[in-house]
Amino acid sequence: MSLNADLLHEVCETLGVYHGYNNLAGDYITASDETKISQLAALNINTSNNQALEQELARITSEQNAPLPACLVVEQRPNMALPLQRTIEAPAPWTITLEDGDTLTGATSGHAIATGCTLPLGYHQLEIRTGDLAQSCPLIVTPARTLDISSQTHRQRIWGLTVPLYGLTSSRNWGIGDFEDLAVMAERAAKKGADFIGLNPVHALFPSAPEMYSPYSPSSREFLNIMHIAPDRIDEFTRSKKGRMALDSLVNCPEYALAREAELVDYQRVYTLKHTAFKAAFSLFKTLSPNGPRHRAFSAFCERKGTALSRHALFDVIFELEQTRTGKAKGWQDWPEALQAPHNAAARHVAEQHADRVEYYCYLQWIAHEQLAEAQTRALAAGMQVGLYLDLAVGMVPGGAEAWGEKSAIVGGMSLGAPGDAANPDGQKWHLAPLDPIALRKSGYRIFAKTLREVMTSAGLVRIDHILGLNRAFWCPLDADLPGNYMTYPRDELLGIIALESVRNACSVVGEDLGTVPTGFREQLANKGLMGCSILYFEREGEAFKPAAHYDENRFASINNHDFPTLKGFWEEEDFGWREALGIGTNTLARDRGARFHDRWLLLKLLEAEGLLPEGISPDAAPAKLSVELAAAVHAFLAQSNAHTVAFQIEDLLGLKDQPNVPGTTTEQPNWRRKIPVPVENTLEHPHSRRIVEAIKIQRPPPLRRIKAL
Repeated sequence: MSLNADLLHEVCETLGVYHGYNNLAGDYITASDETKISQLAALNINTSNNQALEQELARITSEQNAPLPACLVVEQRPNMALPLQRTIEAPAPWTITLEDGDTLTGATSGHAIATGCTLPLGYHQLEIRTGDLAQSCPLIVTPARTLDISSQTHRQRIWGLTVPLYGLTSSRNWGIGDFEDLAVMAERAAKKGADFIGLNPVHALFPSAPEMYSPYSPSSREFLNIMHIAPDRIDEFTRSKKGRMALDSLVNCPEYALAREAELVDYQRVYTLKHTAFKAAFSLFKTLSPNGPRHRAFSAFCERKGTALSRHALFDVIFELEQTRTGKAKGWQDWPEALQAPHNAAARHVAEQHADRVEYYCYLQWIAHEQLAEAQTRALAAGMQVGLYLDLAVGMVPGGAEAWGEKSAIVGGMSLGAPGDAANPDGQKWHLAPLDPIALRKSGYRIFAKTLREVMTSAGLVRIDHILGLNRAFWCPLDADLPGNYMTYPRDELLGIIALESVRNACSVVGEDLGTVPTGFREQLANKGLMGCSILYFEREGEAFKPAAHYDENRFASINNHDFPTLKGFWEEEDFGWREALGIGTNTLARDRGARFHDRWLLLKLLEAEGLLPEGISPDAAPAKLSVELAAAVHAFLAQSNAHTVAFQIEDLLGLKDQPNVPGTTTEQPNWRRKIPVPVENTLEHPHSRRIVEAIKIQRPPPLRRIKAL
């Protein structure tokens, strides 16, 4: 039976399912009924027949005609009035229960609740009684703006570095960059005048699946990747003779040397090696007095993280068991049905039978959180005004811990992605689960706020990946051969919660706003205090590169990022080499090579106009190779720009050619595996990086350092 087209249209309109969209070429793409029906089904809307759809529409309409919305997010103001969804004729009593337990009461009629006061920032609860019916909803009071980066730093202009944490090398790490490397890198960068150090997401991955190593495909964004723990900085190894002997035996084993000597990060070897170390550390921990300071600190951490921590650890245990049993379980959907929900009796039985292993994974989360927090403390103590600049991935793996434990908040059967273009006519699937916008509102945005809080706790600056998804997200059916379509998200409410968590956690925010941006969206981000991203390669006025003075102050500027060629790779056309080898975009390769030749000329003309063109270089005879002097000039240009905050990639400081990640590839390129060839102890003393940092500091000289209060 086919659904009534008008009825389907009305339900989609009511819930924010798009009827179509304009692609990158500007052509309007009409969403198919099949795609829209799959989106509605993912939102738990019964689309089996017209009668069912009519009942769903009636239910939705009834909810939208109630006095209170599913959630009320309001900006803090004097004498606040809380808007109602419909006018109330007779006076109705209301109660606001503040998050600290205090209550406010009153009665209202009309279209708003007049509180007569300035409500405190935070997560509260509002109840109103009309006749014999009572309705309540979460009430979230937010600041007008996020924490402004200039007020945080008290500086007109700052700069920092971005590094691939997994790829850092050092005199002591275990074949993968760790939180000790991060702290050391931050301390050395601070001495050069940098105010922050940025890194890829450090969200939890899959400890028993080393092949699932992309930092942008996390199991959970609430917890951390334990493989970034520095084993030689775990107290159990460093504070006793027995611990030091255990550590010595580990670092003297052949596997340790092999992991360190590998040209690329050898995740299989690293995971095996580190689990051996972690088990030894945990065994030592278990021998300590249960009333001693270490156990008390661990217990406090477990209490603070609550059920979410034990549930996450249980997921890792079950995943590990199922991997051992089947050798192929890549997510909870592959497990026996009895284990597919954490509250099931079978899952609880695993928790009881493997309590020690669950505690093991809780212990490792504690160590990871302690080491990340220590890195931030050391960055600030070294003189940085911001410290760590962390990255919040756009979503989580559908088969991961977060989706397993938070099914009510996750859209099943859908993946986040991007609409089609000439190269990908059916669009892209990122295989990341979207958050359910309807469930989000009803829950008072609990999981969204919790995720923000987690990533902001040990950071002075956070980047929200693909922030365009706050306005609308592109959903792709996972298991059906259907094109994707957009879904509306409650943008203003989500921005309000970002502002609330930003202020509460003293953390500024960057919104990654690259791509097709809806009209006015960047202005809305700026009004909320979020910085947008400006990448030099794409900052143009007409065809010319934008002059330094024309950069917007409220932008986070960089030459590139991990998804684009390094400066050397850009200049020397390294990206065209792998495109040709892999057959990616070959139909436009000749055109793109011509455009790059022209871009080199344009960039040299820009440097000439800015007074930065190195002696002996002419725009009319662009060198085929990127010299250190030319690289320094490009860095000096960006440092000279009007953008308040600029970031420079460590790959560019060292003159590396290969980019960290090639979008559209997996195993075809060593994405997220490339190591930085210069150890962190020497990175900023390398002749290439020293010359470039000197050029940056001329444009952005460091002030007399004030040690930031911790």
